[in-house]
Amino acid sequence: MKTDLARQVRGFVRDKVKRFCYKATITFRYHCQPRQPKQVFFVITRARSGSTLFDSYLNSVSDVASAGEVLGVRLPQGLPRRVKSEKQVLRHISYCLNNLPERVSGAKLLLGQMHLRELTIEDLHVRFPNAKYLILYRGSVVKNFLSWTIAKQTGKWVRAQFDKTIHIAPEDFLQFCKRGELAFREILQHDWLRSQASIVRYEDLATDQQRVFEQDVFPLLDLPVTSVHTSMAKQSRRRPCDVVENYDEVRELFEQYGTMKLSWDEPYVDIGNVASDCTSKR
Repeated sequence: MKTDLARQVRGFVRDKVKRFCYKATITFRYHCQPRQPKQVFFVITRARSGSTLFDSYLNSVSDVASAGEVLGVRLPQGLPRRVKSEKQVLRHISYCLNNLPERVSGAKLLLGQMHLRELTIEDLHVRFPNAKYLILYRGSVVKNFLSWTIAKQTGKWVRAQFDKTIHIAPEDFLQFCKRGELAFREILQHDWLRSQASIVRYEDLATDQQRVFEQDVFPLLDLPVTSVHTSMAKQSRRRPCDVVENYDEVRELFEQYGTMKLSWDEPYVDIGNVASDCTSKR
């Protein structure tokens, strides 16, 4: 027990030191070094929607860099949970973007983190009027929810293997669906965003990333077509019925609210049915 406590204390101190050093570095560079003009972009998405994979593809492109989750509460480049001032949050994002040497620089903003900071897409537009937006979503709401639930329960959000089962409360799944629907609809209803954004579906990215970049990313960021690559691999191929121990209880809900499709046309978010690939958990 003492060993576990000592490990936790060391981790806490290490994270504090990393955050202090990062903040000191980006503040110094912003105020004390020449600033170069940049094409700013933001990846707007939900947690566990493939944004780490997307970031790895973006960072493989010459003259492009992503600062990652700049609003995360546990990451060195993030912010403490208590910081909610619009001015402080936007200043931090500016510092993080300026810290990147590449001409095309961006950051990943999770919808949950934006909600925590009380940050809206309009706030970003006012501060970064010429920014581009890559709106990434996962078409399979069920897999998005299960991945998010597992990460939340295990505390492992990146590259974590999970071979156990979980129990799903139907109301939790419905709330997850509703939050995502409302958040994306609020973003997509802004007319000005249409000329400054592309909608990217994770399943398309995982299937043919080159086509996604050539059709949706390179034109938006005004970049020449190049090959994109990553060293990341798909983490799990387990079916929902292999993961959810009470699958028969929630199967009907999974089928009824199983997919999401985003578009620029009203109602912007379409929640649809999906045929189950499991006849039973067993």
